[in-house]
Amino acid sequence: MKNNIFIKYIIENMLNWSSSSKDRAGRLRFAAFVFAFGYGLIVFQLCSISINTSSSERNFASQINKTRNDIIDRNGQILATNLPVSSLFANPKKIINSKVTVEKLATVIPNLDTKKLQIELDKDKTFVWIEREITPELQDKITALGLPGLFFEKEVKRIYPQGKVTSHVLGYVDRDNNGIAGIEKYFDKTLNQGNSSEPVQLSIDYRIQNIVSEELDKVIEKFSALGGAGIVADVTTGEILALVSKPDFDPHKPSIANADQLFNKASLGAYEMGSGLKAFTFAMGFDTETIQMNDVYNIQDFHLGKFRIKDMHRHDGYNTVPQMFMNSSNIGAGFIALEVGKKRFKEYMNRFDFTRQLPIEIPERAMPLVPPDSRWSDLGLITMSYGYGFSMSPLHYIQGIIPVLNGGHKYPVTLLKREGTPVVGEKILSEETSMKMIKLLRLTVEKGTGKKAAVKGYLVAGKTGTAEKLDSKKGVYLKNHRFSSFIATAPAINPKFVVYIFLDDPRGIKETFGFATAGWTAAPVAGNIISKIGSLYGIDPIDEDDEHVKAMMHVDYEIESDT
Repeated sequence: MKNNIFIKYIIENMLNWSSSSKDRAGRLRFAAFVFAFGYGLIVFQLCSISINTSSSERNFASQINKTRNDIIDRNGQILATNLPVSSLFANPKKIINSKVTVEKLATVIPNLDTKKLQIELDKDKTFVWIEREITPELQDKITALGLPGLFFEKEVKRIYPQGKVTSHVLGYVDRDNNGIAGIEKYFDKTLNQGNSSEPVQLSIDYRIQNIVSEELDKVIEKFSALGGAGIVADVTTGEILALVSKPDFDPHKPSIANADQLFNKASLGAYEMGSGLKAFTFAMGFDTETIQMNDVYNIQDFHLGKFRIKDMHRHDGYNTVPQMFMNSSNIGAGFIALEVGKKRFKEYMNRFDFTRQLPIEIPERAMPLVPPDSRWSDLGLITMSYGYGFSMSPLHYIQGIIPVLNGGHKYPVTLLKREGTPVVGEKILSEETSMKMIKLLRLTVEKGTGKKAAVKGYLVAGKTGTAEKLDSKKGVYLKNHRFSSFIATAPAINPKFVVYIFLDDPRGIKETFGFATAGWTAAPVAGNIISKIGSLYGIDPIDEDDEHVKAMMHVDYEIESDT
């Protein structure tokens, strides 16, 4: 309305102009004013449109980009954070010549998909991403082209300073900072609260995570294994100090990783665990008072119908319970399972959490594969007693072994640092059962199949586990393909840490005389990790020859002769 009045005023004054020299000078001044005002009005309108449009474009881009909280380890080490970057986008409606724009951009942006970009710029839209997360150098080159309709948006890029080492724990995000896997996905809403929330602090100790990663890399290469997993936990709290799966991947470039790299063997893989399960079978026997430490079994031969149960390491004749355990007798485990019985065996599997998905803080969680009740025959019970016939993840094994080592208390495993209120565990085993099992695990490292895990001064206790791989298509076990694993704890007189090493199909080498079983492959790795953790945490070495220590760990495992 005001513009119309002003225009009317101008027209009336133009009609009343006179021809005197004085009037001519006035008319010139007036015309100059009108021209300047009109030009200013046009510029103002253009700037207003440009500002409003650019503002809406920036708002659109900002909505896509999200600020995300950090993830730190138990000691405050940054595991995931944000780095400011710029991204290039276009408003096609402001581009004068889309073909020229594409051609010039192709001269400075490597591998630009010119055909796709041309199609996008020719569409009736106001926003098109061209290149995300560009370097300052590239931004300068694009600016120097002087092309209209191009804009830069400030964003944040998710950065993982430790790279592959923590990839399976942290997971990764998509282009717009949405969590896709691991901790990033599980805590997506919490992490996207921006500066209004504290960092997510994990139970992971990056130093131990790195130790496990390096040790796994070395053993996988040495034995030409397909991959593996390593877990370290605190048996007094259930906190996971390290969780590694191999092969791993670059969390900055998950799109170029293959399926095997992205698969978390430690938490999502479900495997038959082999002889490592005997630790639980013997624990059931002690806890139900089905067996005693000085019981003796004849394990020379064992037939069940047409099936023959045999041991890899033959020790025919009468064997004590400790001998059966340290020599990893399938026959001995089978006898114990039959005496425990199907009902109680399954009850203990439930106690150990071997029949359910674990409530740990990552989405990649396996559901154990347990046979239906109809298949719980005597033969099925025996094969389960030494680790065949059902499958679970390495993380399930850790969850189950914790109460075996700490006096019988089950603490739910967690990837979050536990602080403040002491954790109250569920009592699922007697303290006496736990102490007996620790003695057997120590005996296995001293004199049985786990000798190569021994580390002087750290009183290592452990158990080997070797399982033949199943050809699911043919329904037969493969003699020359296996899973090898080893569970280790230290120090045995008061366990603090538990280490679990799992290897997928290691191959025998000359150094191991062609053997690739757990005692040769996984056990030494567990020992190396315990040695490094001990040094890292400043754990004082234990005098293994001290009479008090020897008395605490003593087991009468040999049958006394009458002569």
